[in-house]
Amino acid sequence: MIFETVAQLKLATLTAGQLVSTKGYYASGDGGAADYIVAATQAVDGYGDHALAGGTVALLETGALVDVKQYGAKGDGATDDSASLQAACSTGGVVYIPEGTYLVKDIDLSGAFLQGAGSRSILKDNGSATFTYVDTTTGATEMRDITLDGNSGTIKCAEYSSNSSAVYSNVNIQNYGGRCVFFEQGTRNVQVTGGTCENLGGEAYVAKGLISRFVGIHFGSNTGHAIRFGRFNGDANIPTGHYSVVEACTFKDVLNNPVLWEINAGNGIIANCIATGCRGLYKVDSSTSDGGDAAFNVTAMGNRVSDMYSIPAGTTTTCFDGDESATQMIIGNFCDGGADAVNCGSSSIVQGNTILNVTAYGVRAVGNKCVIEGNIIGSADIGIYTDGAKNKVHNNQIGPCPNRGISMTGGAYNSVVGNTLDGSGYNIRLVSSATQTLVNSNISLNPVTAHISDASSTAVTTGNIGF
Repeated sequence: MIFETVAQLKLATLTAGQLVSTKGYYASGDGGAADYIVAATQAVDGYGDHALAGGTVALLETGALVDVKQYGAKGDGATDDSASLQAACSTGGVVYIPEGTYLVKDIDLSGAFLQGAGSRSILKDNGSATFTYVDTTTGATEMRDITLDGNSGTIKCAEYSSNSSAVYSNVNIQNYGGRCVFFEQGTRNVQVTGGTCENLGGEAYVAKGLISRFVGIHFGSNTGHAIRFGRFNGDANIPTGHYSVVEACTFKDVLNNPVLWEINAGNGIIANCIATGCRGLYKVDSSTSDGGDAAFNVTAMGNRVSDMYSIPAGTTTTCFDGDESATQMIIGNFCDGGADAVNCGSSSIVQGNTILNVTAYGVRAVGNKCVIEGNIIGSADIGIYTDGAKNKVHNNQIGPCPNRGISMTGGAYNSVVGNTLDGSGYNIRLVSSATQTLVNSNISLNPVTAHISDASSTAVTTGNIGF
C-alpha cells in the first residue's frame, strides 16, 4: 500500500506485518519517501516511526543510510530541523544529509556518522547553547562531504570527548565566531582530510588526544590558530596532542600562528604545507603553565612560507618558531619574509632551507648541539646566530647580511666550517664567551671591515679564504 505523505499514513488503520510506503514526508517527491513495516503498539519517536490511527505503529525500514528527510527534516534554510536530525542520529547509524540548508542546534551525535552530498549539504547553527554538536560515545565517529556553518554566532562547533577514532573527510567549516572542533584528551586516531575552514574567530581544530592527522585542508581568513595541539589550563596533566601530522595544508591570511603545539604536546610533523599572508607557519610553545611540560620535538619538511609583509604592523612574525627552546628538525623549507625565519632550541637540525628577505635572524638557535647546515640565507640582518655549546654551522651560503653573517656566543666547542659569506658587516663574530671554537675553510665574497671579530684566544681560525 502506498501513501502520498506521512500525514496520510498516520490516518490509516493497518494490521501488524503489513509493508507500506510513502511518496514523500510532507509532500510527494520532497525527498522523504520511505518504506515502513506495521507493528503492534509500542513507543515511537514521531519522526522516523509513527503511531497510526488504528492503534498500530509504522516502523521506518532503513538501509545502509538513514536519510534525514525520512525523519522530517526540510533543509529549506528556514525550518528548525534539530529534532529531525537528532532522531536520525539517535539510531547510531549512517545519517545521510541531502543537499539543502538545515537549521540545527544542540545535537548529540550519539555515535552516528554524518554523510552529506557535498559542500551544498549545509548544517547551519540555529542558536546552540555551547556546541552545535557533541559526541560522548567511546566508539568511532565520522563526518563526510558536508558543510558546518556557524551562522556568524559565537558558539563552538563540535566536541568529541573520548572517541576511539574520529574521521572528518571533505568537511567545510565556516562562520563560527569561537573555537570550532574539539577533539578532547580522551580521543584517539583523529583523521581530518580535505575540506575548508574559513571566516573563523578561533581555532578551527583543537586536538588534545593522541595520534592526529590533518591532510589537504585549506584554512583562510581566520583570526585564531588553524590547528592547536596540547592541553589547556585545567585539563588533566597527561600527554596531550602527541604524534600529530599536518600535511599538504594551505593557510591564507591566518593572523595567528597557523599551527600551535603547546603544553604537553610533542612529536609532531608538518610537511609540504603552504602559508601566505600569515604570522609564520607554526609555533612550538615553551610555556609550562599549570604544571605541564613545554611542547617538544617538531619536524618541518618541504613547507613554503611567504607574503608575511601583509601582517598588521607590530605583529611578531617567525616562519618556524620554536620559542628559543624546542628541539626541531627543519629540513628543505622555503621562507620569504618576516622578522625571523627559524627559531629553535637544543639538539635541533636546520638543514637545506632557503631563507630570504627576513629583517632580523635567518636562523636563531638558543641551546646546545644544534646542526645548521647547507642552508641558503639571503637578506637577513644576522644570517645565523647561536647561543650555546657544541653547535655546528657548516656549509651554508649566507648574505648579504648588513649586521653579521654568523654570530656565536654562550659556550665552547662550536664549529664554523665551509660557509660562504657575502656581507657588509661582520662576516663572523665570536663573542668572547664562545671559547674553543673552530673556524675553518670559510669563504668571504665581499671585503668587510671585520672578517672574524671578537674571537677568544682559544679559537682556532685556519684555512679561510678571503679573510
